[in-house]
Amino acid sequence: MAETRPVVWSERALEDVEIAYRYFLDRSSTYAAKFLTEVELAADSLNQFSERGRIVPELQLPSLRELMVENHRLVYRVEASQITIARLIHGRQDFKSSWKSRP
Repeated sequence: MAETRPVVWSERALEDVEIAYRYFLDRSSTYAAKFLTEVELAADSLNQFSERGRIVPELQLPSLRELMVENHRLVYRVEASQITIARLIHGRQDFKSSWKSRP
């Protein structure tokens, strides 16, 4: 059986989710709710299957991985004691500049 680790969210990732959710909410409350559920399910799945995401190609760090959720990249760190959701970045955004923005 796979090792389970808690999944925790960074403040930046929570801000990213809130921004995306509000964007979708202005267009469709149904889609916004669906999107939020998909993000939560993807993140929750990492407690057992943390290495299923691909290594972020722009950084090539084995501990930094991502899952695609709709058109967004759910970026997370695989750590010994936990999985940390680091960011949620839209796939059309320049990853490196988005990654470095908002410390």
